[in-house]
Amino acid sequence: HTIEMAETKALVGKGDAASSRGGKFGSKEARKKALMDRMANALLGKSIPEHNRLKSRAAVAGRRGQLIEAKKLYIEAIVAHGEDDVSLFAAECYNDLGCLLCRTGQVKDSIIFLRLSVEKGGQAVGETDRKVACFTKNLAFAYKSARQMRKACKYYEDAMGKYSTISDSANAGEAAYELATLLNEEKNFSKAEPVARECLEFKKKVADESQIQVVPALYLLAAIISAPEIAKFDEALELATSALKLTKATRLM
Repeated sequence: HTIEMAETKALVGKGDAASSRGGKFGSKEARKKALMDRMANALLGKSIPEHNRLKSRAAVAGRRGQLIEAKKLYIEAIVAHGEDDVSLFAAECYNDLGCLLCRTGQVKDSIIFLRLSVEKGGQAVGETDRKVACFTKNLAFAYKSARQMRKACKYYEDAMGKYSTISDSANAGEAAYELATLLNEEKNFSKAEPVARECLEFKKKVADESQIQVVPALYLLAAIISAPEIAKFDEALELATSALKLTKATRLM
């Protein structure tokens, strides 16, 4: 899956060296945005809270690849917000920083911050909040990137459960797909099969009329149950055939 920022997709950077390529364009764009923000808030008769301003600056630094500056600003934003960092705002900052570090290859450091995002978010708004489920899925992805498959499976399973609890079938299906894929790769077919079946059910709930969204789940389940340890070859053939028919039908639409 794609790791997600608290509000948007994860930032992409290429390390601190990338800041030298930002040039005047980046700073001019940032100054223009800051000016527009100040004008808008002046018209509304209010100012931007310091912690939000710092978080925005951190995001800009991340987009420019200034990882050290982004990390400093995210931490400053958390401190400025207060509440002993047990808040959804702090959890979002930890998540955004963790995503940024993961996307730029600093996976071990990213895990530290993503764990904090899950912990602080859970304390602030509850374990089954949608954003905490997102933070959990991001942590699973970081462990997967670090090749720590047992922990990746644990957190994908946690994320799947949290999404399922709040009836978010789309994201529950994504987490289930990642979990079943990892279990299949680890040749843990007996555990992979029920997860893949859950994944298929989640996908069916959110699929449109073409049902094309269920095709990857059909192929995954077919691959798992065709393993010698499961040996449900007839069902596997039926699933693969259904996936092929759906793909062909969609192309003809």
